[in-house]
Amino acid sequence: MNNKSLKPKGFKLFVLNEQLNTTKIFTLKPHWEINMFYRLSASHIILALITIATILGIVGIMLQQFDFLALHFNSNLIPEETSLEMDISILLASFGVFLEHRNYLLDKIYPQGPPSPVKIFDDYSHNVGVILLLMAILMEILDLLFNALNNFGLELAGQQYIEISVLFFLNFITLTMLLVYLFRLASNKK
Repeated sequence: MNNKSLKPKGFKLFVLNEQLNTTKIFTLKPHWEINMFYRLSASHIILALITIATILGIVGIMLQQFDFLALHFNSNLIPEETSLEMDISILLASFGVFLEHRNYLLDKIYPQGPPSPVKIFDDYSHNVGVILLLMAILMEILDLLFNALNNFGLELAGQQYIEISVLFFLNFITLTMLLVYLFRLASNKK
């Protein structure tokens, strides 16, 4: 007996319409739920929702950084202000990996290769993903550097403001890039 003959060929779904006295037969391919998940994951709506959530996270962190700068003008360095960056850098790195490897989803959706507009947008998404990864790495490196300076007891004049300002600037660059990506996502015709 051949092992291929044991693999399911699909599932038959019978839909009965009593009013018209007809029956339609739909064949669902094996692993249709996985294919549906791929299509959902690669959809522009999901990409837009993830991008909007990331933008809101960055804005929230930037507001906390701004509050710190405004409210702690004469206080010593508070170690928690750089830990704000950890949450956003993890999100940026994860989203960056997703965008960078979006082509694997498209290979599942389009076995013959994606159409040209989809491929062009995927290449753009790949580049944005790489930039998000690099920004997350840079944020983490600076976060570790500032934490090391704090732990070594080096108290430079205005260090806390330099620290928050640099991280705020990186967040601003990332926010701008994500807004451009969101605009391009919204204007892209699928």
